Amino acid sequence: MTDYLFPDYAPQREGVATRIIQGVIDIFANFLDRVESMLPISPFSDMGRFVPENPLIEFVLWVVPVGQILAIIAVALPTIAAGYGVKIIARWAKVIG
Repeated sequence: MTDYLFPDYAPQREGVATRIIQGVIDIFANFLDRVESMLPISPFSDMGRFVPENPLIEFVLWVVPVGQILAIIAVALPTIAAGYGVKIIARWAKVIG
């Protein structure tokens, strides 16, 4: 019997349609696994490499995590800009259509 993504719901008899659907699900799951393996563990892990030598600055940066704040902003700004871009394109499509 074939390995199913959800073995509890595997059919007792395999038909052609069942094998096709299961094949598509398996291909999609493999694709998502490969995409996930290419992504970094955390987008914020490389942002904290700056280590100041002054103890006062270290304390201030410990109280106010500037590096993490900048990392979050660096991820959020392109997302917001893409949203506005899609919004502008949708408005133009509405005007033209």
